[in-house]
Amino acid sequence: MTIVLTGVFALLASIAGGWFGARQGGKIQAKANLRIAAETREEQRHKDSREVRLRMYTEFVEAATLLARVAEDDRKVVEQKLEHALSMLILVGPEEVARAAKGYARGLAWAYGQEELPADYEAALWPVEGEFLTAAQRALGIEQ
Repeated sequence: MTIVLTGVFALLASIAGGWFGARQGGKIQAKANLRIAAETREEQRHKDSREVRLRMYTEFVEAATLLARVAEDDRKVVEQKLEHALSMLILVGPEEVARAAKGYARGLAWAYGQEELPADYEAALWPVEGEFLTAAQRALGIEQ
């Protein structure tokens, strides 16, 4: 009889242990799945944010570059495009990039606000352009 009771208890303990183990394993697996899902969502948000920033930074650089190549009659349209790109860039940030872009835009406004373009305007703009490009690359994780 003792042997039978011992066998029954051993069987019950084995079943209960297996059930509790499976239950705990399920909880651990569920927590791991939730953590992986949260990490995936965060990675996707980061990727989306990076893509938006890249697009805004590119629009700003394109407008700044185009400003030097357009005829006087078309300059107002490009200046508006540059202002729009700057506004969007300020919204997507980060602050370091927005600040550098404002400095670059001020430099462009100075150069193109002159009666005639100064002979050394490109050399005068290099530092502010470089500051913007460095800040943008850093924000995009393209440090050089």
